[in-house]
Amino acid sequence: MPKVVIAVAIAVVGTGPVVASQEADVMAPVRQFVDGFNKSDIKMAQAACADQTFIIDDFPPHEWRGSGATSKWFLDLTRMGKKNGMSDSFVTYSSPAGRCHRHSCVCGRSD
Repeated sequence: MPKVVIAVAIAVVGTGPVVASQEADVMAPVRQFVDGFNKSDIKMAQAACADQTFIIDDFPPHEWRGSGATSKWFLDLTRMGKKNGMSDSFVTYSSPAGRCHRHSCVCGRSD
């Protein structure tokens, strides 16, 4: 019996770094996109996205798709911001706070 408990304990303790590593791997492009966006480095943000990207947002034209969609979206966001007196847009990470438990939420804010 002690051998089984030790084996289970090793299995449980041994999976921690793997899970953390997988989470870091999954979040790497998200962090790259957010860092690029916050630095207004659209090339960095675009590099984090697949070539064929589809974006939906709440300002016209509301959807961007295909090659370079991220760059087109960013330019439209900048134009819309200037038109409406918005500046210094940035993205922050937040916890799902009970709304969604399976993924992290990325929230944009413009003051």
